[in-house]
Amino acid sequence: MGQGYSLSTTASGTRLFAPSGDLYLRSDPIASVGPLHYVRVLLQCIDEKVQVISSKKDEYLLWHHRMGHPSKNAVKHLHSASRNFKAIAIPTDLAPCSGCTAGKMAEKSFTISYSRATKPLELVHSDLCEFPILSYYRCRYVATFVDDFSAFACVYPLAAKSDTFRVFQEFKAWAENSLGARLLRLHSDRGGEFRTNEFSAFMRQSGIEQQFSSPDTPQQNGRAERFNWTMVEKEEAMRHSACLPPNLWQHALETSVHVYNRQPFRRSLWKTPVELWKGKVPDVSYFRVFGCLAYVFIKKDQRNKLEPKSRPMIFLGYESGSKAYRFLDEGRIVVSANAIFNETIFPRCVKRIEPPRQNEVSREDHDEEDHENDLGVAPPIISSESNIPYSSTYDPPQSSAQDDDEPPVIPSGSSAHPTRIPPAVKGTVSTPKPAMERERFKPYPDPSVPRRSGRIRVVPTRPDNIYGENAHPVEAEKLAEAESNNVQEDPMTLGFGTQGESHDLVDLHRLHHEFGSDFLNFLMTKAEPLSPRIPVQYRDILRLPANEKKAWDSACQDEIDALWKRQVWLLTNLPPNRKPVKCRWVFAVKSDGRKRARLVAKGFSQEYGVDYEDVFSPVARFESV
Repeated sequence: MGQGYSLSTTASGTRLFAPSGDLYLRSDPIASVGPLHYVRVLLQCIDEKVQVISSKKDEYLLWHHRMGHPSKNAVKHLHSASRNFKAIAIPTDLAPCSGCTAGKMAEKSFTISYSRATKPLELVHSDLCEFPILSYYRCRYVATFVDDFSAFACVYPLAAKSDTFRVFQEFKAWAENSLGARLLRLHSDRGGEFRTNEFSAFMRQSGIEQQFSSPDTPQQNGRAERFNWTMVEKEEAMRHSACLPPNLWQHALETSVHVYNRQPFRRSLWKTPVELWKGKVPDVSYFRVFGCLAYVFIKKDQRNKLEPKSRPMIFLGYESGSKAYRFLDEGRIVVSANAIFNETIFPRCVKRIEPPRQNEVSREDHDEEDHENDLGVAPPIISSESNIPYSSTYDPPQSSAQDDDEPPVIPSGSSAHPTRIPPAVKGTVSTPKPAMERERFKPYPDPSVPRRSGRIRVVPTRPDNIYGENAHPVEAEKLAEAESNNVQEDPMTLGFGTQGESHDLVDLHRLHHEFGSDFLNFLMTKAEPLSPRIPVQYRDILRLPANEKKAWDSACQDEIDALWKRQVWLLTNLPPNRKPVKCRWVFAVKSDGRKRARLVAKGFSQEYGVDYEDVFSPVARFESV
């Protein structure tokens, strides 16, 4: 009113006049209820200042839209960077632009939170971590609980997400009994495992405040997420360093958490979580390298007097609730406190001895005097770890599984097919030579004693090889099919296992030259006549005469009928993202001349830890048979 405005109030309403005498504002009564009066207010005249502000906003918004929604600073400096543009004032009280919010809005950044709880169990962070494959104990998930004050962590492997409530009750009871304090707050994401009716009712009855992060915002549960990241990285580093299979991730994870709780952190002034949780400085003198070699003592009742007192095993961590270690012994878990560790050797990381390449040895490059070196090349460099007498059932399907009873293999000169040396005749003795002596040149070997080659045995690579393949069986099968499609073979000998007469003569000549005629005569007396025309694959039957083809077809049909009669398989749909196990026919001729066909599955195409975990070997008692 001090600026010249005047006010007039009558029964019909109130009027506000400007200094110029024009009506500026009016209010008309509408109704009255007790002491309350309802009026309608109408603006009759717009002030020049209001008009100027509105004009500035409109001009800025116009150029904001013309320039493609730039920032305020870009519009502010437009007059100095362009021509024929008059400087405009930038308003400060602008409403958000709908186009900018729809097209330019970014996710809000999250700053680091430095707030901490002041005592244990005041705040606990929790989350659920999923792994791609099942563990040794058939678990896929891990529930984590991290104390905000001490960073002390506990993990609980789960078979299903529905077990989260059960393990939380176990953690709550253990933690409260250990510290004599109560859990006050639990912070987690909005996963369904934390929001069930049973979980929520238990939290209300226990008086525990349940805090959730925003939907799809893992940053608000950052401490639990960061702990999961740290533990998975630590577990993977330990497991890969020990060359252990993926299904042992649970043992590696539990060991990593055990170590994590006993290592100092900068945020806690270089104190360990165990010290802040229990008030005791932890002892780490019993720590060992995960996955290393351990010689575990075997009790008297588990061995006889002639067996070794220890057995080599793989160290898999620390047994919870006892002063003992966990070990892996050929597929089973062993708990023992009496063991000797070799922390520099990892049994699963033993380097395999690679056979010499074919171009490393050529019989034509050696004369007859260098006969000792002609049987084998210089021994390859072998790691000291390869002398460990250990083999685990967790090995993935290897490409060249060799049997100790198999005879060695000698390269057959120009032929690509190696030849097997039969075992020595009974009564002969082969004395192994020292490594240094084998390397020396011996021009006059003793021809009376059959020599055994010191060369690494190489399994021939053939599609129907029963002794294994140098490549993975699945890859070997694909290569064999590709070669069979590209190479033109003689239809008379295709699939019947013949190597050619010239190749057989070369083999006989070599055996006679290296072992003498007496040894060759002995082999001939033990040889069995070659069964003519035994198919290797089913398509080989199509190349046989009509009478033989009919007999083999009848044998195959008998095998199919027997499988249907015993209900060996059940027809079903193939699960998604899975590959079926293929089959093949195995043919044989019995001693009485009957033709026999067997349909077998190619089980070698399955990989341990991916397609299966357990191996069963059904047996029958003699009385039942």
